Amino acid sequence: MFDLVRIIGITFDNAIEESEQLANVQAINDQYDNMFIEYSEKDNWFNFTMVID
Repeated sequence: MFDLVRIIGITFDNAIEESEQLANVQAINDQYDNMFIEYSEKDNWFNFTMVID
């Protein structure tokens, strides 16, 4: 649960800072086999998708 809160916080931080700290999100994602994270930036919009099985 704590990592989920961290991911959400990092995601908002990334959106504000224009995707500069995405490596932090990927590092947390790599710890879990049942988690999928996808992120992108297009037309000044930050898109974040997270799926947990």
